[in-house]
Amino acid sequence: MITKKYLFVIFFSFFCTNLFSEEAPKKIIILEENLELEKVDVEQSEKKSESENEANLEEVISDTENEENKNLIVIDDIPKEFNDWYGILPSEEGGLGWLMWGNTNSFLAKNLLERTNFSTQSPTLFKLTSKILMSRAQKPKEKNLEGINGSLNDGSELKYLKAKIRILSDIGDTANINKLIDNIPLEIKDDNFYNLIFNLRISDKDIPYICNELQKKKFDVKEDIEKRKTLIACIIAKRKYSQAQLALDLLENDSVESLSFIKTVRKFLEEPSA
Repeated sequence: MITKKYLFVIFFSFFCTNLFSEEAPKKIIILEENLELEKVDVEQSEKKSESENEANLEEVISDTENEENKNLIVIDDIPKEFNDWYGILPSEEGGLGWLMWGNTNSFLAKNLLERTNFSTQSPTLFKLTSKILMSRAQKPKEKNLEGINGSLNDGSELKYLKAKIRILSDIGDTANINKLIDNIPLEIKDDNFYNLIFNLRISDKDIPYICNELQKKKFDVKEDIEKRKTLIACIIAKRKYSQAQLALDLLENDSVESLSFIKTVRKFLEEPSA
């Protein structure tokens, strides 16, 4: 009887051993499959999270840009075509700003430019004058005043530009004159334009400019007596005294009104070093 019990125990043990040895690999395979699935789920979850983060970031950037655009001050009243009030000095470089003239009407603005004595020995006032004339600014409001005649109410083309050039010439600011002219559109700068500029600068302190322009220009020697006088002065400045004397003789034949000028110059030529 005992032997049967031992045999049963041995047989049961052997059976259980075989049973567990067969199921173990199955459990391992199932476990590995579960791990693979979990890994795939984690990767998909991470990718989804990254996509969501990128989408959120793009949305934040877009919202920020939209908000910045709303806060931008856009000046949309600057016309594309030439405006003789423009100037070239922006506020970032010391200009007085696009709205420099405010509500000032064109008559008062031009009156200020033409009636103010800008000639000064003060470096501070010289700089201020240059800034007023060179600042990039919206033109004053156009307003025709009844009963006002003369150049101050002149509606001619380039009226403000002419006032600027004349003042810059009077104070001897040649550098800014050249800058202003260089920035004027080419279609405006024809022969008539340069003749206009020269006439505005006839009293310019830039003597070399005046002399060079006079030598290049063709003018009526019978009519433009003042230009002939200026040209004679340029010839003397170059120490071409014989040529100046000949020019004086020709001027004496053509202009009786210039006798006083001729006598003064001849006296100088007799003693040029005096």
